[in-house]
Amino acid sequence: MKPQHHPIGLATARAGNVIGGGDWTEGRLLPDLMKHCQMNQTVELRNPHAIRSWQHVLEPLFGYLLLAQKLYENPNEYSEAWNFGSHEQDMLTVAEVATRVFTYWDREIKWTSLGEDTLHETIHLRLDSSKARKRLGWKPRWNVDQALQETVEWYRSYFARLKSIREMTLEQIEQFLFCYDRSKN
Repeated sequence: MKPQHHPIGLATARAGNVIGGGDWTEGRLLPDLMKHCQMNQTVELRNPHAIRSWQHVLEPLFGYLLLAQKLYENPNEYSEAWNFGSHEQDMLTVAEVATRVFTYWDREIKWTSLGEDTLHETIHLRLDSSKARKRLGWKPRWNVDQALQETVEWYRSYFARLKSIREMTLEQIEQFLFCYDRSKN
């Protein structure tokens, strides 16, 4: 139920599976893949056939900023639940993501399966982001391949100490915003 004429906007926002540099959470797919690529080791995948909506972390963050602006400007109109997920064509299996990461890292593809449904996870997860696209003008700017490539580049830079992580992160944000500016025209 929407609040009636309330001066402060309140919304709930959620994103699909986000990827990007700086995630070191144990047991998450991309951090595990990055560590195993760096060490040139085989990674064990749980539920390799599970399908997920993959997007770079900058995608939903940008959506959250758009939503915050709308909540500030018109709190009653935008105080709702919002989804920020990837395009339908960017949904991949866990195995496809692993294969692409090893390929982008120029490593031999080395993964094994822990088996299906080891943690009783849903096989096919998808978010409907049509409301955010229609009402906020939000849409993903990077496809899944670009998101994976940027993520691999960030971690490779981190492990090789090619440049400061701050510098690398700012470059990726700048590149993302450039894609956003170009897509408005």
